[in-house]
Amino acid sequence: MKKILFLSLLLGFSSSSIAQEILTVEDAISQGLQNNFDIKIARVGEEIGINDATLGNAGLLPTVDLQGQQRWASQNVNQRFISRSDTTINGARSQNLNGSINFTWTLFDGLGMFYSLDRLNVTKEAGAINTKITMENTIADLLTTYYTVVLENGRLKVLDNTIQLSERRTEIAKNKYEVGKSSKVEYLAAQVDQNADATLRLQVIERLNNAKIDLNRLMARSLDAEFEVVDIIDINGTFALEDLLNAANIKNPNLLLAQRQMNASYLELQEIRAERYPSIDFNTGYTYNKSTSDAGFLLSNRQNGYNYGFTARMNLFDGFNTNRRAQNARLAVQISELEIKNQTLNIESDISKVFTSYQNSLNLIDLETQNLEVALENEEIALERYRLGNSTALELREAQTNAVEVESRLLNARYSTKISEIELLRLSGSILQPLAK
Repeated sequence: MKKILFLSLLLGFSSSSIAQEILTVEDAISQGLQNNFDIKIARVGEEIGINDATLGNAGLLPTVDLQGQQRWASQNVNQRFISRSDTTINGARSQNLNGSINFTWTLFDGLGMFYSLDRLNVTKEAGAINTKITMENTIADLLTTYYTVVLENGRLKVLDNTIQLSERRTEIAKNKYEVGKSSKVEYLAAQVDQNADATLRLQVIERLNNAKIDLNRLMARSLDAEFEVVDIIDINGTFALEDLLNAANIKNPNLLLAQRQMNASYLELQEIRAERYPSIDFNTGYTYNKSTSDAGFLLSNRQNGYNYGFTARMNLFDGFNTNRRAQNARLAVQISELEIKNQTLNIESDISKVFTSYQNSLNLIDLETQNLEVALENEEIALERYRLGNSTALELREAQTNAVEVESRLLNARYSTKISEIELLRLSGSILQPLAK
């Protein structure tokens, strides 16, 4: 028993007696938003969407190509002419230099490039929404883990009080045994119960340390960083189901993302339809060409100048592939519409279920608060009666167990209420709102 108590107290001392950082909810969220790796990854992905949403990527800007070539050759030449004598040259050398700069600008492609730009902008918006989803999920995880630490701290305090009461009971049982007022069995039973309480304390300390590690991980800092939390679980208690549902239809990021995906599918369909129209390009360029040769009719030739014109293209038949792609794009739009309806229904269902749990937890808080007052008073009375010899150890242990259970249920009710609040804020797209200034 002494070893268990010593280890329990030692672990408690090592985790709480050293001066540590006081980590508030706001600090945890701030560090998480700044350092969390999932958020950093999402922001990099968002930058990719921003980089892609350009006029050039959509095909609205012209292209300019510059090219050049220099060639040398050495050949054996044997030429026979009608009007002059034959020519034979071994190792006749020739060279050719050419270069050009070409400018091409698509003037019309069935408005496909404008649809492409709109689709790229929608994709950019989807990237921003993905970042918001990651941020909101991270904040929800941070808050849940933070209040898990608060919960385990509360349980630890309850067990500390229980252990104090168990020590008093053990001391009383020992005194009674020594003066012959009770048997050694009662004294040993008190020691067993005290050991059981110390064992529960060790288990709570383990869960507390694990929760702290998880919180450090979410803040992307050293996993063994020591800190203390503010042991308060504030309850809002003012949520209304209709307000949450209305907010979710407007702000839920998953629903907003589904809407952007539907818009992108529609614009992709318009891009495919644009391929059925002719495409007109304006072309201009400048060309330079110079060649020399030791054999042939021309010993030297140089050409340079500019050119311009228009190119028109129109696909007349491609094996019905354009029709096939357009049909698939229309089906993709239908799928997106169904996904929006399904997403809306799922969100409303989740909010309704969580809200019911939220209301039940609020009722439990009121009920267990009243029970706790009675249980603590009954525990004190039972201890005094046991000290005076008017009750048995079993009655005292039962009163003690009831008090622990009631206090634990109250902690769980407050924790469950807070977790429901966090989830309601996340589902309604409002979890970032308290951070806005």
